[in-house]
Amino acid sequence: MSGRKNGATDFERRLGRIIAMQRTKMGMSQAALARAAGVTFQQIHNYESAENRIAAGTLHKIATAFGMTVGQLIDGATAPYMQDPLIAKTINIMYAKMTAPQRKCLCTVAAYMTGGE
Repeated sequence: MSGRKNGATDFERRLGRIIAMQRTKMGMSQAALARAAGVTFQQIHNYESAENRIAAGTLHKIATAFGMTVGQLIDGATAPYMQDPLIAKTINIMYAKMTAPQRKCLCTVAAYMTGGE
């Protein structure tokens, strides 16, 4: 669906970023997540970039692959720090370069700064 990105809602863009961040945090490739969700890796890319909408069943499979609930993914997408695309992108880039303990620390700091747990 070319051109979909411009028609995506803010929520869909934030959900895509949360999925990308969680996947990166877990050290999971797009191909691995695609296998777990029963879609192609290109489709995962399209979800992460908000070029395609995510069906409820696929979102459930993605959440399960992360060991999360759909509600937790939604909560992540609506977190205050996700409202700023620059902050979300910066966190995603940092994730890719961090160790697992560093990633956990970053999440803790981000949650603390935004009033989360």
